[in-house]
Amino acid sequence: MSEEILAYPVCSGWFEEFCIWATDWLDGNCSLSGKTDENGNFTQSDDFNMYPVCNQHLTTGDELTSSVFLSEQNWALVVEMFGYSEKEGEIQTDPYSIKPILTSKPLNTRSQIGEWSDEEIIHRIAASKGLMT
Repeated sequence: MSEEILAYPVCSGWFEEFCIWATDWLDGNCSLSGKTDENGNFTQSDDFNMYPVCNQHLTTGDELTSSVFLSEQNWALVVEMFGYSEKEGEIQTDPYSIKPILTSKPLNTRSQIGEWSDEEIIHRIAASKGLMT
């Protein structure tokens, strides 16, 4: 068993969508705004945005163990960019109002066993918003 470390749980479905849509946007293949050109083709959005992290259904048990866990730095970036919701309809923007929890799962990845990292996606989107250099 891996050593337990403090990390921030994130809805795995939200993180999966973030990684897919962010990668498409970074590659120039995603129009989140629905804008089209004169021929009706979708055009690339100027800025990448998503709905807040939907953490209201994370409690304990299976929901929490299937979560993605982010490092403090990446949790703070995600919250600064999109906010999060612990209660439906209530959007929070202070990453430190949530306390991290102990986990032995790999951080910053959709992979349950840590085969890869999705940290670069988070950092590239943050850089596009001027939050990182």
